[in-house]
Amino acid sequence: RVSIDEAGSVVCADWARDAGNVLVMAHLDTVFDENTDLTLRAEGSVWHCPGIGDDTVNAVAVLMLTKYLLETHAQPRRGVILALNTGEEGLGNLKGCRQLMRDFAGRIGEVISFDLYRDEVYADCIGSRRYRISASCEGGHSFHDFGKPNAIAVLSGILTELYAYVPAPGTDTTYNVGTIQGGSSVNVIARDAQCLWEFRSRDGGALAAADVHLQEVLERHRTEGVTLRCEVDDCCGCRAYGEASVIVALRHAPGRCDENLRLGARIEVENARFCPPSAFEVCARIRMAVVTSGAGRMLRRQDCASDCVFPPLYPAPVRD
Repeated sequence: RVSIDEAGSVVCADWARDAGNVLVMAHLDTVFDENTDLTLRAEGSVWHCPGIGDDTVNAVAVLMLTKYLLETHAQPRRGVILALNTGEEGLGNLKGCRQLMRDFAGRIGEVISFDLYRDEVYADCIGSRRYRISASCEGGHSFHDFGKPNAIAVLSGILTELYAYVPAPGTDTTYNVGTIQGGSSVNVIARDAQCLWEFRSRDGGALAAADVHLQEVLERHRTEGVTLRCEVDDCCGCRAYGEASVIVALRHAPGRCDENLRLGARIEVENARFCPPSAFEVCARIRMAVVTSGAGRMLRRQDCASDCVFPPLYPAPVRD
């Protein structure tokens, strides 16, 4: 029985239990827009297609796991919820994952999210704060009204100052302006301008300090005739930071799994993909994938190792 929830995620809860379920998911959306050519191109054993590694092949892995459960009539040791979630990329603000946590509140014990490449395992979370910053003023003609405030110039000054920010060392704090818009013509003093700004860090104090800095910069640029706004809404959003209470879901897997995933060498910090357990009542979470890492987004077909997927849930997985 498959359903589509309020966020548009596809969910199968046939093997769910009252508590302690393992949520296994991969996201449906990509960073590419709807006009991107998605023609699949094969070169030997490598397939090329925008989004194939992030996250098409991993969505297929979740479908194959569903197929395996159905065809083998397996009874997992733990309750299992399978999902293809939405809102992972861009301004989706993890809406699919948030909806799953609301719908299964109190019933999820672990989360395994298949994403990106096979030799990376993430067990921590980098937080982020995203802002929509806008400037508006009266505007005018570039010649006759020369000297009046220009919204684009004001916003540019703000961004220049923000890019001079030096975060606390050791916090892995980064920042970026992702989009900027404004103005109407070359001979018109811009009345409006806006941008999307982001801080990322694995340190909550560093994120708070960055937010204070941003507010101070905005205050310095508030002048007569200029209106500044800074919004953090459901579209931009905040992603929580913190360490997971890690339970390595692959602990029951055979030795080959450790070799393929390089667990000892590549347990990494999660790159803003999922809020930590404290935010979503999840006690542990591992992100992994079935795709060989490499430049771009490509899939090596022979490297989709099914025995790296099933052992956490089954004592004796069936292998083709």
